[in-house]
Amino acid sequence: MSTLITCVGNTDPIRNFHDGPILHIARKYRPEKIIFIYSEGESHKKERVEKAILSIDGYHPIFEYANIELKDDDVWKFDTMFEQISMIFNQSLSTEEDIILNLTSGTGAMNSAFFAINRIDNFNVKAIQVITPERKSNEGIQHDNNENIDILIETNEDNVENFEDRCHEDESKKFTESLEKMNIETLIKDYDYQGSIDLINRGSYKNDKLLKELKEVSIDIKQQRIPNGISKMVSNKDASKALAAYLVIDFKYKQGNVSDVLIRLTSLVEFSIERYLKRKYPEMLMFELKGVYYNENYDRNLYNQLKYDNFEKVKMNIDGYYNILDYEGERELASSVNDVNSIKNARNQVAHNLDTIRDTAMSNLKYAVPACKKIIKTVFNFDDKVFNYYDDLNKKFIDML
Repeated sequence: MSTLITCVGNTDPIRNFHDGPILHIARKYRPEKIIFIYSEGESHKKERVEKAILSIDGYHPIFEYANIELKDDDVWKFDTMFEQISMIFNQSLSTEEDIILNLTSGTGAMNSAFFAINRIDNFNVKAIQVITPERKSNEGIQHDNNENIDILIETNEDNVENFEDRCHEDESKKFTESLEKMNIETLIKDYDYQGSIDLINRGSYKNDKLLKELKEVSIDIKQQRIPNGISKMVSNKDASKALAAYLVIDFKYKQGNVSDVLIRLTSLVEFSIERYLKRKYPEMLMFELKGVYYNENYDRNLYNQLKYDNFEKVKMNIDGYYNILDYEGERELASSVNDVNSIKNARNQVAHNLDTIRDTAMSNLKYAVPACKKIIKTVFNFDDKVFNYYDDLNKKFIDML
C-alpha cells in the first residue's frame, strides 16, 4: 500500500490559486493512504484539507491521523520533533510499505526530522519537495486559511487534468548533503540555531566554522549573554542588554513561542523605563538590593497616587511606571507601556498558574511586541539597523553553507 506521511503547514491545502504541498503530492502520486501529523495551530484545518484532497477526480484515499498532536512551542525544536515523529513512524508503519514523505509542509524542524528518520531507518521512501508556482519563496504572498474552501477548490488552477507537476523527488547521490543544507538554511531562517547544530552533528554535511559560530549564538541565547556583535554596535551596557533581550523576544514571537514572549516582555519594559526615569528624573527612584522604589520626597502628590495598601515604600512595577509617565506628561511612552501591560494577566497566568494562553493574549501581543520595540528605541536612541542583527547574522550563516 502506498502511504503519504505528511505534516500540515500554513500553505496547505490551497494558496494563491494553486495546490499546497499535500494536495499537490496527492494529485500526482495518488497514495492509497495519507497519514496526517498535525500541530496544535494547524489542527483546525482537518476538514479543509480532506475536502481539498477529495476534490481530485476519482480519488478516495484512506485518511489516518497520528495519535500525537505536536505542541506549537515544540515544532521549532529538532530534538523534540525527531523524537515524536520517530514514535509516529514506529507506531504507524512497516518497512514493507511504499512510503512517500512530504518534505515541504510544516516547520524546518519537522522536515529535518522526516529526513533524519528516513536516512536512519532506511524506509523505502520517495522524499518529495513541492516547488512554489513562482519558483521562489512564498514570502509576501498571503495565506488563504480563512477563505471559503469551496471557492478555493473551484478557483484552484492546478485542479485540471494537465496540471503543471511541481513535485521534485530527491534521489541523486548528493541528496543527503543538499537536503541537509536546505534544512539547515530553513532552521537558520527560523532562528532555530540549536536545531541547525543538531542537524549538522547528526548528518553528513560538515562545516566546522559554521558549527562553531552557531554554537556561540546558541549559547548567547540560552545564557542571556550579550552577543559580541551587539556589544560592538551598542557600547552602552544597559542599551546592549536591552537590545539583546528584545531581539530574542522578537524572533521567539516570530516562531510562535508565545509563552516565552509573555514572560520576557514585561521585564524588559520595566528595565528600560527604569533607565529612562533614572536619566531624566535622577532623584525620582531609589535603587536598592531588594528592588526599585519611588522616592517619597521627590513629589508627595505623585507618591500618594502610587502608594498602595499600608506600605510606606512604593516598590515599582510596570503599573507604577505607567502612572509616573502619565503624570509627567510622557504620553507617547505611557501609551506604549500600556500596550505592553495589556498582556499582564496572561503573563501572570502562564508564569504562576500554568494556564492555557487565551486568544485575547495572542491578539494583545500584536500590539505589545511593537510597543516594546518603540520603548527601547526611544529610551536608548537605537538606530533602526540594529534591529536587523539576527537577520543579518542569518544571511552570514547561509552564505557559509
